[in-house]
Amino acid sequence: MFGTDSDTTYQRSLRALIVSDSAQDPELEEALRLAGVSVASVVSIEDAIGRLDSLAYTDLLLLECSDTPSPLLDPLLREAAGLIASGDAVIITTVSLKQLDLASDHLGVSSRLLCQPSLDERATAILEASQRELSRVHDTSREGRLRQVGQDLRRISETLAGLAHERGGPAGPPATAADVRAILRARRMRDEFFPAGLFPDPAWDMLLDLYATHLEEAKVTVSALCIASAVPATTALRWLEILESEGLVVRNPDTKDRRRIHVSLSDDGLARMRDYLAAGIR
Repeated sequence: MFGTDSDTTYQRSLRALIVSDSAQDPELEEALRLAGVSVASVVSIEDAIGRLDSLAYTDLLLLECSDTPSPLLDPLLREAAGLIASGDAVIITTVSLKQLDLASDHLGVSSRLLCQPSLDERATAILEASQRELSRVHDTSREGRLRQVGQDLRRISETLAGLAHERGGPAGPPATAADVRAILRARRMRDEFFPAGLFPDPAWDMLLDLYATHLEEAKVTVSALCIASAVPATTALRWLEILESEGLVVRNPDTKDRRRIHVSLSDDGLARMRDYLAAGIR
């Protein structure tokens, strides 16, 4: 059972209300403990629908929706989106990969939308939402990785910007979809010869996949892009959030199925990728 304010296990001031159909979640309990957050109460998904605003009296609302069927998930997320937009609640939502497109449609892509998160990802999200210091998390390696996210993306963006404005000499032929897919395959082959995870660069994998998809005149969903990044889904969502904030990618709803969100390169991102790859083919 989740510990509540009356338990001596939690002695911190921040309180969370959990919306879940599970009476027990050891990993969530541990994440809350690491973040120093106590549990005010637990409410079932069905009981929360239609009255989520009245439950937003705690510091945090944690929506645990990984096993929630779509008929219940859709109205819950719609209600949560309204509370987030109005600034009336701080909400962290956890979903499965198959629910990710629907969730990102309602809530957008942010650090408060988690997909199959690890323990440290849960704890970090709770800490960030609570405006606590990341160093409070016992596994401080996550803090370093989060700082590196911004640094690495700025490096990539600056490199692309320099190449996009470089006009010293004739550009090579434009890269084809087959060229880009070959680059992606070569990157994946490294794991056959080196330890897995030695060359993580999910932002670049996402940009390559989006450019190949553009050249193929196809579309890619949020969930498919997360898979293409070759990192855990919650980590991929963090990268996607930053790519979007940097103006390199955009999200568009599927005109035929609003539960799906398509991701594509922005005009600026497309130009940068085209110029970068053309410069490399000179």
